[in-house]
Amino acid sequence: MYSAIAIANYFIQNALEKGVGLTNLRLQKTLWFAHATFYHDKGRRLFDDPVVAWPLGPVVPSVYYLARPYGARPISDLLTAFDLENGVHIPLVKQDDTEVNSHLADISRILQGVETSRLVALSHRPDGAWFKTLTDVGIDPKASNLADIIPRNLTILDKTIQELGK
Repeated sequence: MYSAIAIANYFIQNALEKGVGLTNLRLQKTLWFAHATFYHDKGRRLFDDPVVAWPLGPVVPSVYYLARPYGARPISDLLTAFDLENGVHIPLVKQDDTEVNSHLADISRILQGVETSRLVALSHRPDGAWFKTLTDVGIDPKASNLADIIPRNLTILDKTIQELGK
């Protein structure tokens, strides 16, 4: 299992190589669909970071805060992490991990022509994990004041991801 930063760096590197802009919002949706489909198909997590329900859909806070300085602009560098074992480093997916690399390549290919606004809409589907997470705690996912009523730490549970994966 990888950190979400390593998975994010896969998508960032892919976008940089293709000369395609990848914003934080689009990265969040891409991470969500990669993680949810991997969990749904394989029965295990793609990355170890929690996914939370925010107004614009599922978000991985560890990646969000690293990419936040870019605002709505495309991310122009790989994300770095710090831990006591490695210090500051750039987490990456191992090149010889064919299962994960194949999955991420498929997600990149599938999502490449989909507008970011459509990805947001897809992540809000009534039969999806984000929607179920909100309704399970009594929040109306269609409320106009979601930003005011969703707690920042409302985790989308593994069981919900595995069951719904959307």
